[in-house]
Formats: sequence, C-alpha cells, structure tokens
Amino acid sequence: MMKKLKLLMLLIGCASFCFAQKPAVDQSVIGKWKSASTAKISNDGKYATYSVVNSIFRASPEDRCIIKQLDGKWEKSFSSRFPADFSDDNRTAIILKDTICLIKLGTSSVEKLTNILGYKFLSLANQHYLILQKATADKPLIIRNLVTNKEQLFTGVVNYMLSPDGGKMVLNFAGGKDSGGQSQLALIDLRTGKQTAIFKGFGPTNYVFNKKEDKLAFSVLERVGIGIGRAIYIYTATGGAVKTISSQSPGIDSTLAIERISNFSKDGTRLFFTVKTKPAAKQPVTGVMVDVWNYRDVKLQSSQLNQLNPVDPTLVASDNRECTAVANLATGGIIHLEKDGDQPMLFPETITDDYLFVCTGTGDAVEGYWNSGVGVCYHQIDTKTGNRKNLDLLLMGFRGLSPAGKYVIGKGRAGQDYFVQNIRTGKTVNMTGSIHLPKVNTDYSGEQPEPSEFGEIAGWTANDGAILMSDKYDIWMLDPEGIRAPVNLTGGYGRRNHIMLRIVKDYGTTPIKDTESLLLCAFNQDNKDNGFYSLQLNKPGNPTKLTMGPYLFHWKDLTAFAPLKARDANLWIVQRKSAAESANFFTTTDFKTFTPLSNAYPEKDYNWLTSELMSWKDENGKVMQGVLYKPENFDPNKKYPIIFDYYEKRSHEMNLYRSPELSRDRINIPLFVSRGYLVYTPDVYYAKGEAGKSALKAVVGAAKMLSSYPWVDTAKMGLQGHSFGGLETNYIVTHSNIFAAAMSASGVSDYISIYNVYSGPVSMQYMTEHGQLRVGGNLWENLEQYIENSAVLNADKVTTPLLLMSNKGDGNVPFTQGLEFFLSLRRLGKKAWLLQYDGEGHSLLNEAATKDYTIRMDQFFDHYLKGAPAAKWMLEGVPAAEKGIKNGLELSAEKDANGKPVTPGPGLTINN
Repeated sequence: MMKKLKLLMLLIGCASFCFAQKPAVDQSVIGKWKSASTAKISNDGKYATYSVVNSIFRASPEDRCIIKQLDGKWEKSFSSRFPADFSDDNRTAIILKDTICLIKLGTSSVEKLTNILGYKFLSLANQHYLILQKATADKPLIIRNLVTNKEQLFTGVVNYMLSPDGGKMVLNFAGGKDSGGQSQLALIDLRTGKQTAIFKGFGPTNYVFNKKEDKLAFSVLERVGIGIGRAIYIYTATGGAVKTISSQSPGIDSTLAIERISNFSKDGTRLFFTVKTKPAAKQPVTGVMVDVWNYRDVKLQSSQLNQLNPVDPTLVASDNRECTAVANLATGGIIHLEKDGDQPMLFPETITDDYLFVCTGTGDAVEGYWNSGVGVCYHQIDTKTGNRKNLDLLLMGFRGLSPAGKYVIGKGRAGQDYFVQNIRTGKTVNMTGSIHLPKVNTDYSGEQPEPSEFGEIAGWTANDGAILMSDKYDIWMLDPEGIRAPVNLTGGYGRRNHIMLRIVKDYGTTPIKDTESLLLCAFNQDNKDNGFYSLQLNKPGNPTKLTMGPYLFHWKDLTAFAPLKARDANLWIVQRKSAAESANFFTTTDFKTFTPLSNAYPEKDYNWLTSELMSWKDENGKVMQGVLYKPENFDPNKKYPIIFDYYEKRSHEMNLYRSPELSRDRINIPLFVSRGYLVYTPDVYYAKGEAGKSALKAVVGAAKMLSSYPWVDTAKMGLQGHSFGGLETNYIVTHSNIFAAAMSASGVSDYISIYNVYSGPVSMQYMTEHGQLRVGGNLWENLEQYIENSAVLNADKVTTPLLLMSNKGDGNVPFTQGLEFFLSLRRLGKKAWLLQYDGEGHSLLNEAATKDYTIRMDQFFDHYLKGAPAAKWMLEGVPAAEKGIKNGLELSAEKDANGKPVTPGPGLTINN
C-alpha cells in the first residue's frame, strides 16, 4: 500500500512538473499557430471537410485539408489551406492548389491534374459533370461526365459561362490570324451536346440569360467615331444575334457610354443595363485657383473637392458614375431610371423588376442633425414608365423590400419605429409603434436619434403575410397591414432571462413556412453563455433550450462560421470555442450532443490562459462587469502585474478565443497573459458629456476591486487603449496616479482642437456632439465638457509614464492629437514617448511595423510592470539621422546604485 502511495505521489509530482514546464507563448509562435478553418459537408451528410492552417494571413507548406467519412474510418489529408468541394452526387471531392486532386470518396483513388485555372461542379438531368479549364497555351476547356468518365474538349477558350440552371454554356473562343483577331461565341446545349456558333466580333463579354434561357444578351466592342465603345447584342435561336442597343440608340447621347448588362426583366420583354457618363472635357483654367468657403454652402468645400477628386480611389466622382437604364425590347425605347445625385439602394431583380429604389441627398448627411440644408429623400421608381414617388416614411433609413415585393421597409422620422409601405396602395403601417418595451440600456450612446430597440429583420412568412423582427432579446411576428396585433413569438422569455435570441438561418428571400421549426442562437447577457434553442413558428411561447454553456458557438460579431446543414440529411457542422479552447468543428443532429470533427488545439502545448467574469457595484449600486484573464499556471500565492484593456464594452467577449498575433493597435491578450501578466477588460457605461470621467470610473473602480486580491501587485498596474480606448487612456492618466505605466494608441487628446476637423466624409463636429465622443452638444453650449474631456489641459497632473502611438496617415484621429499630448508632457518634464510609423494609419498593417510596435510595447510594459531592463530607445531615443538604420531595441545592461536595471530619468529641465 505504501509503495502504491509513493508511486501515486511521484506521478502527481511529475505531472505538476510537466505542467509547470509549459513554455510561454511568445512571438516565435506567430505564423505557426494551427487553427481549424472553414468546413463543408456533403449533401448526404456522410462526408465532411475542413482545413487546418498555420496562419489566417498567409499560406504555409504545413497547411492541411482533411476529408473525413463521418460514420467510418476513411480519411484523407492533402497539402492545401482550403477545404475540398463535394460533387452533388456525394461521390467526388476536389481540391485546388498548384494541382487539382480529384478524390473518389471512400476509396484510395486520387487523380492529380496539373495546370488548372479553375473548376466547377455541375449536376444536370441525373448526370454529374466536372468542368475544368487548363492554363496551357491552347486554353482547353474540359467537360467530364463523372458518371461515365466521358469528356468533351474545347480548345482556345478565353472564358465561359453557365446558364442559371446549368443546361447551357457560352464559350468565348480566341480569334486567330485567319479571323483578324475576332473572337467567336458559341452556345452549347449540355443536355443534347449541340453546339451553335452565335457571334463573331471583338471583345464579347458580360453574358446574361433571361429566365426562360431562350435569350442571351452580351456586349461587344465597336468603333464609335474615333474611339471604342460597347454595343449590346441579343441572341435567340430563331433570330440569331442582333445588335439591340448601341451608342447610336435613341436615349443614349454622346455624353454616355454603355457600361454593362444587368439582367432581363422576369417576363423577358425588357433589358436592364448601366450607362456611364463620359468624363467632361476639362475647362481651361483662366482665373486664380482659389477655394471660396461660403457660410451658406450646404456642402463644405472640402467635401465638394473630395467628390471631384476622391482621396479614396475606390470612390467614383459624381461626373463619371454609372446609372441604370432599361430598354423595351419590342419598341426599342430606353428609359434612364436615375438622375444626377441618385444613390441606388436596391435593385431587387430576384424579387421584382417593376421598381428601382434610390436615395437622393443634399449636403452631407452627417450634418443633418443641425444643417437645415441637408435633405435625404427615398424614391420608388417605376421601371416601366420612369415615374418616381417619394417614400416619406423612410426618412431615417431604407431597410429593403419584402420577398414577394409587396412592401418597402424602413425607419420613420424619429428613427425609433419601423414602418412598411404597400407598394401598390401606398398604405403605410407603423409595425412597432404599439410595442412599448422597457429601456434596457441606460448607457448614453451619443447617437441622434437614439438607436431603435428593434433592428434585425429575421425573415418573412409566405406571400409577405408577416415579418419576423427581433428586439434586443426576443423575436416578434408583425403584421405589415397593421390588422393583427404584434405577437412576441418567444413569449418574453429572452427579456425575462436576459437571453438574446436570434434566428440562425438567413432566409433572405425564402419565405418561412408557418409550421417551420426555427433554430435559434442565444446569448446570456449575465454570464455570457452561448448556445441554441428551438421554436415552432405556429406555437409562440417559451423556446426549447437545446444547449447553453461557457462557449461561443454562433453569435453575430463574435463568430464567422454559422451552423451548416447537409442539404439532404439532418446533420450539422457547428464551430465551438472559448477563451481557453481554440475554435474547432463538431457535428450534431440535435444540438445537444456534439461529436468532434477537427482537433486543432495548439494552446495545449503552452502556458495558455483562462477567463472569468468579475463584477462589482459602483456607488449607485449598478453592476459593473469585466473579464479577468489569468495565465494557465496561475498561482494565488504570487503577485502579478495587471494591464487594463478597454474599449466601450467587451465583457461579451469572455469566451472569445484569441490567437497569438502581432499587435496592430491593442495588446494581444494571450501574448501578455502567457508571460505572467493579468489582463482585465472592464465594461464602460457612459453619461452624457462624460466620456473620460465614465472611463475613469469604470477602470479605477475595477482596479480597486482587483486590488483587494493578494495576487494583484497594486504597484504594477498598467493601462492600454486604442482609438476611443486611447482617448480614455489619455484622460485616465490625467486624473489618476495609481497606474505604473500606460500606452495610448491613436487617441484623441484635445476635444477643442479636433472639434473643427473635417476630413472627407468624417466630421469631428458630429463625432464630438452626437458620436462616440458623447458630449451631447456643440462647443459653445457645452464648453465645460469640452475642456473637461481634453487631456492636454490636464497634462500637468500626469505622473504615469506614457507611451503614445499616432501616425501621420491616420484618417480617423489626426496625428496632431498624439503630438499635442506628447509636446505638452515633454514641456512639463513628464516621461513620455511617441511612436509614428511612416505609411501607417489608425491601426498598423505592415508586418514590419506591427512587429516593431509589438516589441516596443512589450519592452515598455516589461520595464515598468516587471522591472525588466529598459530598451535603449526608451533611455536614449533614436536620432532622426538613424531612422530605419538603428532601432534602439537592445536592452540596456546599465544598473543603478542598488544593482537594479536603470530606469528612464526625469524630463528636460524646466526653466520658468
């Protein structure tokens, strides 16, 4: 017995020793951290595929694609960072990398094909095909019958397109010398194998079938005067290819150019296409080049100039934009549906082609809360006549069209209620006005008007009979005709239990059946559990809980992978993760039991982290939440330095898994916690005009709460925030001296100097008055709040060493905001450093810059919170002449009189 006890103690000791020896996560693992990526499932639910990659940013030779038989032992692994595709008949899988691997599922048969440009699976009349295009000189296109293995070969194919039902294919053959370089179009009937030559000319492209697939529209290049333009041809089996629209067509004048074909009308009688305004000839400059800013201008000169010469090259100047037109194929008449200034909101060819919806605005919409010259109007345009009518109910936002095309949805004037308008009758119904819900968010957002309690449209029942919408917690059924009273489908269960409920499936334009069983995802606001419920649509009331737990399965903004169902079987793939457990795939049939599919858990080999919700009450009794991250080898008998990391509210991220990555702006929590730090992310609740004070209250309150624990080193507490979090850091260090070090990235430091900044579409007047900075009014009415929130005006109170990052390329927060604060601190003899990365913006993108930033931030916090040697850049700086040559990242070996690492000394001598 004694021997067994000794052996047991020895094993326990060995296990503890092994556990303690887990290495810390550091920068050496970045780019080598395996994670399970996208997954797919075969239609019959018998096979699944997923990939395991080393980095989400770049390919690696170690990336793998796995294909598994779910009810057997068959499994294949291939070198690829992408999952496979399955054929419709569940017999074949294909992987595209440098070569194509064609896998016969459940067998050892793997066929490799080289020089492949791309592939498509096609199912047609109980036959299954694989279409391959090769990259060799003769550009062959291969159509292989996967059932018979017979192949059709076409050479010289420039490009091709399948018709919507897959029964026909358009082939564009390259022109040779004998054809004068003209391309040839052919139409293949894949059911019969018949091939028909339909056109010979230059630059055919943009192939569009009508619904019956007996008409094909395409555009070609033709000479227009001394230039080149496009013409549109329509092919039919009886009439051949006929030029239908050209630059000479009535309705297309010399200022317009045909751009692209959009679609046929559903009845095939009209063709929608876009035209583009040709750039007007520039007028000769004969006068003085002067910008005249007039106080009566509805739109500022800066906005007007940016519209003419966009800073963002993806924006199109107003004199060279696409506009929608429609041609009547019987009469040849062309109607231009848009006017100058129209912005298309929705062209729902999949719903109805009778109407186009546009928004017309004057001035800058962001100034609409005060500028009487700003106007926004939504229009419904009849595509048969071109007539338009205003949709007055949509003054606060257009939210789309019902699937059957009966109703337009939008917000009303106050921005709180949702309305529908019957397109045919014009009847308007306020769907949410009769629902009176208690205010669930006492936090001041600053937005004007305040956000609606309702927001997410979940879908519609058949024939637009009812719309399903969610408030913060529950799901409602609303009558667009306003006859039936609103029905809370989930019976108030969500609100009573503080559980947010959402429908998982994106129904889009697919009607929801009255008898449908809805799968709901759920998020518990109190403990942050996530999971699934079910609800029978025709049986309103408490939904049925399937699973809830301390994981993230699926929730908007926190997860990218939605539950995926096999088309022909009741089998699902879901993703599950937590802060301590990386994202992996599981299969399920009932959302109660989950069978592992992937097995990528790199954190098991390192000293990883745990997360827990830790709350306290403020002086008013309000519960304040936050998440504490501890190292896996946490020892309550030790003292740990702690960093507070914040941005609005982040307690909902308690179960979010974070991979080790270089820092682009905020700290990477795993990199710090694994190396012996604690990190706490407190939620901040805001009062009007008190963004800084609200953050101070939350962060200092959290610090005091955590200081009561013996394992928190109260002399080694740090701060880090980016953007709005950087603003909060700047404020906190000017109003508290309990923090040993702080890092602020891209944060506002001066409300007054930033107030009149207007860069392109970003108005800092709006951002300070009614945006995230939350003052609630203009500078002159609220001068005290602007002064109070400006850190530079309290720079003399700072005792905390501060590292700043602010970049000249930042389009959100000007570089001068960081510079102002740094210069103030330097003038006052405070310890401060400012990092400015050339070519970088609000967050860092370049890998070299992110690596440098990560190292400097680590060195900064390690010195002040762990007593590590200071880096030379902190002690001596980096002379401008050595920029890009020497980085000063070496750690100093200097010691002070007590044998401790030397710390940066006092600031420059102040001569008053």
